[in-house]
Amino acid sequence: YYDPDAQKISVYISGRLFKDVCRSIAHENIHHLQNERGEFKDTKSTELGYAQNDQHLRDMESEAYLKGNLIFRDFTDEMKGNQTEV
Repeated sequence: YYDPDAQKISVYISGRLFKDVCRSIAHENIHHLQNERGEFKDTKSTELGYAQNDQHLRDMESEAYLKGNLIFRDFTDEMKGNQTEV
């Protein structure tokens, strides 16, 4: 999760695949970008249900899912392209 006040990303890693952890980091970094753009100003709570009950926060989540996944996809594709056969 991203804490906009502290500008801190926390990611739970126990029992998760490394790839999923990296995808979460990319997603949360988009939230940090949103914070830098001032989009967390005057937002309501981010407690359970926030993405269903607040259209602005839902739009922010949508951007984080889309762009975070695309950034991670670009990264993994680039890494695959840099692999050499053994």
